[in-house]
Amino acid sequence: MNSTESILEQYREADFERRLNLFLECPALRTRFVEIDQSESSGSSFTGSIPKRCCS
Repeated sequence: MNSTESILEQYREADFERRLNLFLECPALRTRFVEIDQSESSGSSFTGSIPKRCCS
């Protein structure tokens, strides 16, 4: 089994699809995943766009 830090590192390096899989596979780490996403989106090095997650 992967350690928490290993999973978080995988998340940081992952593309959107892999991040989604990790998010669904590791519910205990979801808060940390959201923190990573937020820190990346507020950082000046972020150049991508964040897909809108909307449910109708």
